[in-house]
Amino acid sequence: MTDLELTKKALREEVLKKRSSVHSMSRERAAGTIRDLFLQALPLRPGSVVAGYWPLPGEVDSTPLLNALAEKKFEICLPVVAEHDSPLIFRQWTPGMNLGEGYAGTRIPPVESPVLKPNILVVPLVAFDRAGYRLGYGGGFYDRTLHAMRAERQIMAVGLAYAVQQVPLVPHEGTDEKLDWVVTEEMAIGCN
Repeated sequence: MTDLELTKKALREEVLKKRSSVHSMSRERAAGTIRDLFLQALPLRPGSVVAGYWPLPGEVDSTPLLNALAEKKFEICLPVVAEHDSPLIFRQWTPGMNLGEGYAGTRIPPVESPVLKPNILVVPLVAFDRAGYRLGYGGGFYDRTLHAMRAERQIMAVGLAYAVQQVPLVPHEGTDEKLDWVVTEEMAIGCN
């Protein structure tokens, strides 16, 4: 492992401990507050296609936001790992849809769900800084995806996190893609 990889690994372990300490009642309140801040603060164009994520244990519960966006008639999709070293694809999701099991315990829409091209990408994260750098789980899926999408069209990338996940500086390299916004239970942070 390189020094940067070791630094990221140590930071990931430290912040995941902080994230796991967030009480379950606080998590429920946070999900509603994050939904409200997202809808109030972000410049959302009607008709946008929003790629969300189905939360893994410990992550911010994105489902209140996804349901609210669906109610407002945004098209919603969820990420699917098609190939291990490739960008993610996004399949359409609707509230109440039965989801299958995907890569690393993720939940994904069925294969017959259409593939969509989002222009807003909502991403989970382990840590973030105010400059917009995020630390994920180390697979590089979102960095590859954002890089490919930004080469084609304008994309707004938004991280959802608890305030305890903010760090002064996320170690980064040239392949790390920045977020445009991070929304926590305390505020919506514009990163550019």
